[in-house]
Amino acid sequence: MPWEDSPQGKIKWLLNEKMERDLGSTGAVNTDLYMQIIPPGGKSGKHRHMSEELVFVLDGEGYDLHWDPTAVMRDKVVWEWPKEPQKFLWETNDVIFIPTNTAHQHINASEDYPARLLCCNARIYNHLGLGFNDLEQFENAPEFEG
Repeated sequence: MPWEDSPQGKIKWLLNEKMERDLGSTGAVNTDLYMQIIPPGGKSGKHRHMSEELVFVLDGEGYDLHWDPTAVMRDKVVWEWPKEPQKFLWETNDVIFIPTNTAHQHINASEDYPARLLCCNARIYNHLGLGFNDLEQFENAPEFEG
C-alpha cells in the first residue's frame, strides 16, 4: 500500500480489513496495523476511538497527550473529558498504550528528525460497530489538506 495523507498525518497501511478482503486471509482478522511518520517538530491529528491501540516507537522521541474520559450515567452514558491531558514521554523502542475511547495525539519533540511509529488497533470493535467506525476527529495533523 502507498503512503497516504490522512487526518492523522502521513500513514501507510500494513494490514486492515480492506487488505484482508482483497489479498485473502492473513489470519489477522481482528487487527489493523499501520506505520506513521511524524515530521520534525510535527504532530499527529487529535482523535479518539473505542478500540484500544498499541503504538511501537520505531524511531524518534516525543510525547503523547491523552485525555481519558469518564463515563457518567445520566439518561444515557455521557463522556466527560478532562480539560488538561496527561503527558507521556516516549523514545525509540518504547511502547505506548492508548486505552479505549481516549482522545490522543502524538508529538515529535525533535526539530531535526522524523518520528516513525507502528500503530496497532483491535479491529474487533469494528465488528461490533464501535471501532474506527466510531472515530471522532478533534484536530487534523497540520500537513493534512483534506
